[in-house]
Amino acid sequence: MISIVVTFYDNRRILELCLSQILPTVRDYDVEVIVVDDNPDRPLARKALAPRSVRLLRSPRNLGYGGACNLGVDAARGAQVLFVDSDIVPVTGWLDCLLRTAREKPTAGAIGAKILDLSAGGIVAYGAAIHGVDTVHPYRGNRATYSLASQSSDFQLMPSGTLLMSREAFQRIGGFDPIFRNAFGDFDLAMKLWEAGTPARICADAVVYHRGAVSGSVRHSNYADTKALFFKRWSSKIQENGLRFLEDACCLLRSRHQLSRKPFLAANLSSSLNWADYLQAASAALNINIVQTYSFPPPERNLSHIRLEDSLDWATCRLRTPILYLVDRFRSLFNNHYWFLHRPLSTDIVIDRNGNAEMVAEWLR
Repeated sequence: MISIVVTFYDNRRILELCLSQILPTVRDYDVEVIVVDDNPDRPLARKALAPRSVRLLRSPRNLGYGGACNLGVDAARGAQVLFVDSDIVPVTGWLDCLLRTAREKPTAGAIGAKILDLSAGGIVAYGAAIHGVDTVHPYRGNRATYSLASQSSDFQLMPSGTLLMSREAFQRIGGFDPIFRNAFGDFDLAMKLWEAGTPARICADAVVYHRGAVSGSVRHSNYADTKALFFKRWSSKIQENGLRFLEDACCLLRSRHQLSRKPFLAANLSSSLNWADYLQAASAALNINIVQTYSFPPPERNLSHIRLEDSLDWATCRLRTPILYLVDRFRSLFNNHYWFLHRPLSTDIVIDRNGNAEMVAEWLR
């Protein structure tokens, strides 16, 4: 039996969508679905969980994500547990792919799905990595079919939005540490699996969609403290390999364009303290020569839209030297139509700290 554990805090409509899409896709398997209601202040009505086969567990107090998952596993009857966030919407065949990967890679401690954005359709999660104090989410925001995210791969760090593992392995490593509440508990779990010699693996063929932002401010209430705790616990064992995703993307871009030793200007529009590392890695992988860098870090991290005319003057737009833009999320530059319309060159490149590298002219088409 497979026990699917869905933790819930808020947004009943999204939970109903999640369950309505899970149940038809698992009919051919021996499965139980357990919903853990972790919001005792606003208890979930049983009528929201049609059909009646879905089991409802009510937490006596708010345990946070990790504690709610542990509560679900304690009640599970299956030999395998599959953690699913309440805002995940799976597609047909997702469970088949997860189970096939588990059979093909028996040394994997857990199998995760490739998670796409429910609104934009791009990549949300394909493993995770660290560079400095930055969490790198490989190729986040890129198209679902991006070639570098099309292969299954082992990761030291793994988000738990959709994660399959044996119940025995979960209990052997102590499950989720509830002290992490709602952030970094999945990374802590993945590190325990990696330390045990059974790293987590992303199954690129197992695709699910993610809504996001359904729990409100409680999701981030202890974020800084849990991040600090994670680094305190694991900093000596973390493989700091977050730059490799940007290097791979830049090498792929270079293979399609003649860029050898071209002079570039660099515009740093990222909030990362490690911005110089990303520019250096990109310029080396692209084999370009950065002759001057403008640095205008935004006041907030992960801005959804950056207006280039607010950071760079119009004389810069008119320069006949290509520009390498570094941002936190590369889609934040997509709505600068007037700026790019008046650029005299078509060889500008945008990169971000999640490993994306694109020629601006290609996504303007």
